[in-house]
Amino acid sequence: MNLNTKVLTGPTGIQRIEIDVNTKEDDDTVFAISPPGIGLINYISNSYMKILVVDDEADVQPLFLQRFRKEIRSHELEFDFALSGEAALDYLREKHSEVVLILSDINMPGMSGIELLTRIRHDYNLPPPPVVMMITAYGDEENHRQAMQNGANDFLTKPLDFNLLKEKLKTLTDNGQDIGS
Repeated sequence: MNLNTKVLTGPTGIQRIEIDVNTKEDDDTVFAISPPGIGLINYISNSYMKILVVDDEADVQPLFLQRFRKEIRSHELEFDFALSGEAALDYLREKHSEVVLILSDINMPGMSGIELLTRIRHDYNLPPPPVVMMITAYGDEENHRQAMQNGANDFLTKPLDFNLLKEKLKTLTDNGQDIGS
């Protein structure tokens, strides 16, 4: 029997240890040990970063898919979309451990992005909490203050500068540190 161990670092800097057990029967069994309280972290075992985009404007989806087509094709990024804060919470109930980053519009009918952010920070703040970037067409100081006060990691304005967003995503995947500037 052979034992091989690997320490893996994911996009948020979280580590896990994989123990690969090879027996005489050529049976490969891999055990993964994650930090306590995290549970299964699918995105670390995969090569992509899962991003949830929350915006009530349906035309945002094809725009993101177009602008990030290369990263999607190379399995660096995977996007899911929710058209409301309520839909985002439904999604997170099922897949919160997979989502590394949430990009949320602030001004939406029903639940606002700030309300969504507050719920995310309350309900899904176990390590590793998702990185949350708030996006708004209004670059006013009050929206920025509220977003940061409620736990946003960053604040972006529309029209979205996709080159800036790509730089921030690269920073996140490279070192797992706070991406705010």
